[in-house]
This record gives sequence, structure tokens and C-alpha cells, in this order.
Amino acid sequence: MSDTDNLTEAFAAADKGDASLLVGLYADDMTWAGFEPDGTQTVYTKGSFLEGFGEYWTKLGLA
Repeated sequence: MSDTDNLTEAFAAADKGDASLLVGLYADDMTWAGFEPDGTQTVYTKGSFLEGFGEYWTKLGLA
């Protein structure tokens, strides 16, 4: 399976409430740059991603 296929499958599963495939794709020490909702730049980690993902599901009433 290609990286694109793995990501597509992982996000599709996460949309259905199973984030395990998505979490499994990220190494514990992985970081990447991104932007906050207010436009400021930040560095994300797997931990901050998981924290944000949990908040997202909670807001949707799915966590």
C-alpha cells in the first residue's frame, strides 16, 4: 500500500471514530510546522496532535 493509500485509509477510519490507524502513522518523536487558528506559526508534536484530536472529538460529542 502506498503512503497516500495509508493516509487516506487512516483519515477515513478517523472520520468514523477510529483514530488508531492515524495515530500509528506518526512516530513518537515526529514534529512538523503548522499554523494555529489565529494564524500564528507553531511546531506540532505527536502529543500536541493527539491532544488537539481529542478536543476535536469532544466538541463533536464523540469522545
